[in-house]
Amino acid sequence: MMSTHDSALAPEGLLARVDALACIHRLRYRGAGLVWRQFGQGSPLVLIHGGHGSWLHWIRNIEALSRQHTVWLPDLPGFGESDSLEGESDAGRLAGIVDALAAGIDTLLAPASRFGLAGFSFGGWLLPRWRPPCPTSGAWRCLAPPAMVVPAARLST
Repeated sequence: MMSTHDSALAPEGLLARVDALACIHRLRYRGAGLVWRQFGQGSPLVLIHGGHGSWLHWIRNIEALSRQHTVWLPDLPGFGESDSLEGESDAGRLAGIVDALAAGIDTLLAPASRFGLAGFSFGGWLLPRWRPPCPTSGAWRCLAPPAMVVPAARLST
């Protein structure tokens, strides 16, 4: 029989415990519903999940990071609980994902605030494609290596 402590460490217990700590933000971008989760207080840190994933890619990091940071976790358009961006080519959809990420950051974080930005796999691949509107915004980036590299020429077709 599992103790209360053991069940909190099991995947189901971890999910329930961490999700109960979340402040959930529901945004609209070009008609699509987007979901962001916020944890903790401190300097802002935006974590971008990998492909075929959601905010859950970061679940084992949230509690530790949220002790010193306000951790922001979007479900990118078409992933997790967020709606897809429709009606575009694959390259247009990727640009839309980056634009939706930027719009969410602009909406949820204080203007011109410094924040950390990290991406896992596909999320790490997306981040260099995003350019903050103001080069002095103070954002810093920490990229986890993407699992794939797609030549830019393939994206433009």
